[in-house]
Amino acid sequence: MTSDLSFENFAEKLKRITSIGEPALKGTPLFFVTLFDSNEKPFFGQLQNGKFRLTNNSVVFATPYIIEGKYESGQDSGTRVQYKIKRIWFGYLWSRIIPIIGIIFVNILLTNIEDNLPYQLFIFMNIFVLILFVPLLAQERKKKQMEKIFIKEFHLR
Repeated sequence: MTSDLSFENFAEKLKRITSIGEPALKGTPLFFVTLFDSNEKPFFGQLQNGKFRLTNNSVVFATPYIIEGKYESGQDSGTRVQYKIKRIWFGYLWSRIIPIIGIIFVNILLTNIEDNLPYQLFIFMNIFVLILFVPLLAQERKKKQMEKIFIKEFHLR
């Protein structure tokens, strides 16, 4: 893709809207390491020598994806940008495994507490644990939203 921004403007804007840190931490349960960083900038990641690794800068609604790419001076005073969106595997798997473990744990706990618990309690507790699956529904949307913000901020076409 090509950005309408010059190489220098692209690099400057990338620095201006990115909080520096390891992007793989944001999309995982290890986000607490970055809890006290500023969330004013839309991206969080690493920048070096024409390369970048970015994710969205959010603590509450983390996205287990990284925009990874490079940029170089292009023709017509623009900037040529190549990027891929990759999964943060630990965060991606974590968001799928924890709800399953939660359902298994709650059901084992309820069956071992007492033999004749009302079935309504089982239903209520399982519905409560199913709330853990809600972030899964939003992950693909958050990935697309992150890419849309990236394209808009850097005037990519």
